[in-house]
Amino acid sequence: MITTDPAVQFWLRYVEAQGGLHEDAGDQVLVMLPSELQAELDLPEEVAVTADSEVAREDGALLLLPGHPVLDQAAARTLDHGDGGLAWLAWPQAAPPVPEALLERARERFDVDHGRIDAGDHPARVYLPVLRVGALVSYTAGLGGRFQEREEVWVDARTGLVLGESILRGITRAPLLDAPDAPHRALSPDLAVALAGAHARIEEQALARREALARQAQGPLRDEVARTDAYYAAALASIAKRQGQAPPDRQRLLDAQAEATRIEQARRQAEIEEKFRPSHQVRPFRLHLLLVPALELPVRIRRGTTTHPFALTWVLPRAGFTDLRCPHCGVAARLVAGRERLGCRACLSRPAPADPARAPAPAPPATPAPPAAPAPPPPKPPPRPASAAAKPTRKPSRSPAATPAPPTDRDRERARRAAGKLPTAFWETVASGERWPRKQVAPGSPLSALYRLYGAEGPACAVAIAPGQSRRLARISMLTARPSPGLLQATTGSLQLDDGSTHPYTLRWSLETGKPVVEEVLPFADATGPVILHRHALDPAVSKRLYDDVPGSPVALDPVAAALWNGGLGHLGLPLIARCLAAWWRLRDSREPPSWPPEVLAAALATLVASRAGSWHPVGEATGALGADPTEVTAAAADLEPRLRLSPQRPW
Repeated sequence: MITTDPAVQFWLRYVEAQGGLHEDAGDQVLVMLPSELQAELDLPEEVAVTADSEVAREDGALLLLPGHPVLDQAAARTLDHGDGGLAWLAWPQAAPPVPEALLERARERFDVDHGRIDAGDHPARVYLPVLRVGALVSYTAGLGGRFQEREEVWVDARTGLVLGESILRGITRAPLLDAPDAPHRALSPDLAVALAGAHARIEEQALARREALARQAQGPLRDEVARTDAYYAAALASIAKRQGQAPPDRQRLLDAQAEATRIEQARRQAEIEEKFRPSHQVRPFRLHLLLVPALELPVRIRRGTTTHPFALTWVLPRAGFTDLRCPHCGVAARLVAGRERLGCRACLSRPAPADPARAPAPAPPATPAPPAAPAPPPPKPPPRPASAAAKPTRKPSRSPAATPAPPTDRDRERARRAAGKLPTAFWETVASGERWPRKQVAPGSPLSALYRLYGAEGPACAVAIAPGQSRRLARISMLTARPSPGLLQATTGSLQLDDGSTHPYTLRWSLETGKPVVEEVLPFADATGPVILHRHALDPAVSKRLYDDVPGSPVALDPVAAALWNGGLGHLGLPLIARCLAAWWRLRDSREPPSWPPEVLAAALATLVASRAGSWHPVGEATGALGADPTEVTAAAADLEPRLRLSPQRPW
């Protein structure tokens, strides 16, 4: 029974791998160590080990518990040595699915724009290369806390894409072989791409863990910063009191002392922030290449009379299809059947806008005759009334009074599909230098404010990607999507540029008339509510670009917007200022715009909007930077609050 203890089991496996022997003796294990291991661990040739403290005390056995030097040495040597290998999975005995069933599943699984998946040749039996990567992630949390977690990721060794849960369950349950038991061809892996994909996934998980740690540290951080500020405020008050009583020849000395105290306060604040800022370090230790039984299904993706040959991979016995990447650029994106080739939207030179322009030309032939009737909409008059009608319908849908009808199964399915497709479509549009369709941007939202400030680069600036760098987008991932029809939803993930930098994101959106309407883009994951994280919870590079090195806006701002931008940006950051600008422009365009001074309006807007985003935002410092009278700010906030009608669904 004693060998079921995890620490003892690990150590016994280590001893056995080094040439030692062991025998279970009930409540302890007798171990014989080779001479090299005796010298390394400073133990005799024969030793009894146990995980029971009473047995160790009565029989003199070595008590192996986590933290024991013998265990730590074995773990350190195992990590240094690494765990690498190559193995095959046993070929399943069950009959594979018939080609017709595979084709139906492929059509359900993959939605190709402008194309239909048709049958090709007969499926071929192959081995799919799968890379298993394990790493030890060491975290440093606030107040000197340190701990380690093991992360593991399984990716398709050809594309670097993470395997789905159903595929992973099938692989982990199958027995491993040292040699293949069937003479089938193995698909070629791309280990560089696979390792990059696995590393990016581990980094995503580590960053998400750090964000959680940073949120947990916000309370102690605020308390310590408050104590520090109170101490230095008292010191400065004492110096000011002495200055009022000191003769002129001592004024300069006291001024220098006050300046030195302020510098020391800033240094101490930075020191506290660094102490509570979590960090992590990744140490890979496992690399397994597994060859998994699969079927390679040749298909033809048809667009009209044009066909594109392609191959899908089905993991046996019934695990499912692996995910796809663009055959040209390698991005995990939805495929589009072009007139000349198959690829993603970016690789096909924006085929979606081009096709409607060409559609009227083939209209005279017999089949396109019916679409000639919708041709009149291109004259602008009909779309204008439609868009004008769309605005009033959207606004009530977001108001707290408008309660949507309970979602049907069809609504849930539409929301699920939209949540799965939105991140790729949205960020591909950004990478191509275009705006997200105007009808799919919520009017008066932070996203519309970002487009007003930066044009097509607005969403990239929101996640701390420098202007012009979004075209270097190499990988889009989606960590979580929570479809909930009728409510504001959040889809989170990360973006990876070709230089390896990773930018987490959250898209907040709603489903309207079957299409996702995006309201906000935030630079962190798991933003299901109205909260905006404190700047210290963000990655330092992201925080610097969103607070200190924010790209300038090329547009001319009105006095209130200029006050928010110039006085509040360094204290509140771009995400919160975008909400404030969205709220202000909505008020400014109303029938009765407020008439308070610009700096007072800016401070009142910051106070109200920040109250919905989290109590840790330094609104007082922003108000001081704006030079507004606190009494007027309070009165203006009371005036604006019923007009803004902020809510968790629309906190701007």
